[in-house]
Amino acid sequence: MKFEIEQFITIMFIAPIFFSGCNLDLQKILMERYKDDPESRIKRYTEEIEHNPEGGDAYRERARLRYGEGDMDGALADFDKAIELAPYEMRVYNDRANARFFAGDLDGAIADYTKVIELDPKIAGAYYGRGWVESHKGDYKGAIADFDEALALNPDFPDVYADRGFARAGLGDFDGAIADYRRALESDSANTIYWMGLGEVESRQGNFEKAIEDFNRALGYEPKNSRAYYGRGYAYLGLKDTAAAMFDFNESIELDPQKAVLYTGRSDAELQQEDYEGALGDLQKAMELDPKEVHIYGISSNVKFAKGDYEGAIADLNKALELDPDNLSLMSSRGYIKLKAGDTDGAIADYDMVLASTPDDATTYNNRGYAEYLRGDYAQAMADCRKATEIDPKLGYPYKNLGLVELAKHNYKKAIGYFDKAIELDPGMAEAYKGRAEAKQALGDTKGAEADFARERELVPKLRPLQ
Repeated sequence: MKFEIEQFITIMFIAPIFFSGCNLDLQKILMERYKDDPESRIKRYTEEIEHNPEGGDAYRERARLRYGEGDMDGALADFDKAIELAPYEMRVYNDRANARFFAGDLDGAIADYTKVIELDPKIAGAYYGRGWVESHKGDYKGAIADFDEALALNPDFPDVYADRGFARAGLGDFDGAIADYRRALESDSANTIYWMGLGEVESRQGNFEKAIEDFNRALGYEPKNSRAYYGRGYAYLGLKDTAAAMFDFNESIELDPQKAVLYTGRSDAELQQEDYEGALGDLQKAMELDPKEVHIYGISSNVKFAKGDYEGAIADLNKALELDPDNLSLMSSRGYIKLKAGDTDGAIADYDMVLASTPDDATTYNNRGYAEYLRGDYAQAMADCRKATEIDPKLGYPYKNLGLVELAKHNYKKAIGYFDKAIELDPGMAEAYKGRAEAKQALGDTKGAEADFARERELVPKLRPLQ
């Protein structure tokens, strides 16, 4: 894969430098010998290094060319040698940071930007570069701190405002993110990336109409931008306009058919239309394009679960957990699906692993308690559900499950007390009305039972997933 030399953040030093400490006649001969294409230039610098192995500039320039050609190992080896020969040369640390980032060494890239800052703490681009990498690591607080430093040194830096907006959105500060994107647009109102970033934040905040306006602006400047169609498609999904969403997702795929995420977007629209086969077809294509993307398997699992294919849903989560074995959300989801499939032991095993890492997770205690209730282990079920109520007293489902245990033990009055509490906390919980109706019926309260059964029937169409 080839990279443009300036593709990333060569903010501080973008002009190519010429040889220093090199015989000018040799330089002239080498430049005449080779055409000015990357491969020939690499050969030229190689000959210069052979002639003068202590010349650090030649290593740096050859590294930049190798980086541009996608030869990251060669580029990093040359940057290392250039730094060995000139350990205080900020430009080389900056360039190596770029290469390290694209090689996947984010910590190394941060270390190089930190070195630039140590050598000269007044270079805004170094703070920006470090913040950009921190943001990609998910360290949004660290990124924002560095972006703040960059803006203190250079307040007219629109890219920094936009990237700080992205980081703020990552922390849930949508108002701050919107303000930053709008500040960036004040400096560059025709920047499609800024408009798309603003639209994505507006969508996340639920301002779908505004988001559509933002994506329209982006498409006005760049009519063939697949990301803009993709983002606008999700905004239309937020408005439940699946026809418009499908149009945009189709356009995005036509423009960029090798991008996996675009197929996942269209699968979401197909899922809203209950076109499960279409959704699964798109997700299969996404998996082929990006087989290591965990998110795709999670979405596929949701689709298969929705159509009742529990075995297939579990298989997708198994694959996702192979790729990301510490993902507790996926593990919890797998436990829930196993429970729906009747594998209570498997569900409890998954919940055990989740609670080993998150011992204050009230929902998982409740879910494990429900699985134990189904298995007939009433004592442990009650212990887990009571633990859930201690952690989160406002969670209604543990009380419903405690009621089910008492109902199974024929303790009808106690059961009614728990169902009353569940309904108090969550008046839309159909299962609690059903349980209370059965307890009242067992006590001979026919009128009260009929009223609860009637309420349960009203709520069944709106019944949420169990637990």
